Amino acid sequence: MVPQDVGFDAPSAPSNLAFTVSGTTVIFTWSPPGSGGATSSYIIEAGSGSGLSDIVSFNTGSTATTLTVTSVPAGTYLVRVRARNADGTSGPSNEVTIVVDGGGGSCPAPAAPAGFGASATGNTVTLTWNAVAGALSYVIEAGSASGAGNIFTFDTNSTATSFSGNAPNSTYFLRVRVRTACGLSAASNEVALTVGGSTPPAGSLTGFWRGTVTVVEGSSTTTQEIEVDVTHSGTRLTGLVRGGRQVTLDLTQSASDPSRYDGILYVPGDTSGCESKQGGLTAQGTTRLSGTFTTGCGANTIDITKVS
Repeated sequence: MVPQDVGFDAPSAPSNLAFTVSGTTVIFTWSPPGSGGATSSYIIEAGSGSGLSDIVSFNTGSTATTLTVTSVPAGTYLVRVRARNADGTSGPSNEVTIVVDGGGGSCPAPAAPAGFGASATGNTVTLTWNAVAGALSYVIEAGSASGAGNIFTFDTNSTATSFSGNAPNSTYFLRVRVRTACGLSAASNEVALTVGGSTPPAGSLTGFWRGTVTVVEGSSTTTQEIEVDVTHSGTRLTGLVRGGRQVTLDLTQSASDPSRYDGILYVPGDTSGCESKQGGLTAQGTTRLSGTFTTGCGANTIDITKVS
């Protein structure tokens, strides 16, 4: 076991430890510490149980954030990485579980979770997604911009396909990954979610809006531009997407979050049973509406801006 001797300028823990397995070769990658002193090398720990280093603990002697290990014996390994410099050793990164079968076959990285959706009621955020076969856990990422994970990257340490928690008022760009014995997947579709907000003035959302809708169905993700005529009357928000399909929104203001409008996105002509999608839109002031609507068939994420 490597002692966690925290010095004045020891590095913080590495993050995003991931791996791929091909036969008896394991390739590790991770992100460097985001704070603390400069890293001089990394320590890899592998154990037979969570938090243990009873199989191996060694210093890479390098600042490289990738490592290839060959001729790994068949078995199950729980692995983590630490950063080190002259002032001390960081805490551990996230832990990954690796299964090496020794058969010489490849272990492909898992496919990204599908159907990711996000909603907020007051400051309570609920995330949902479709299950992935072989999942050991799911990793949730939140950033202040598209593709970013600067707010948090969190391993649920669970195979559950939903997660709820409280979040301060802000706009979050969210996505989820799955972790299996073969590594960490690519990110799911991304959802922009605004938490908290004030009541839009009566009728202020009525007008012509333009933006995008991202449609996720199974492993397929498409994004297209849309134009929407919105009517805002009292606590009700309705919309008609311009085009030939007569796609409509029928939403009602949330009692717990006045900036939130919940209800149905109706898409005629979709797969039977998937025309009515449940979800909602959050008003960011009076110039932006965004949110996700889901069914068992997938998710539709709308992000539109008021034009007139």
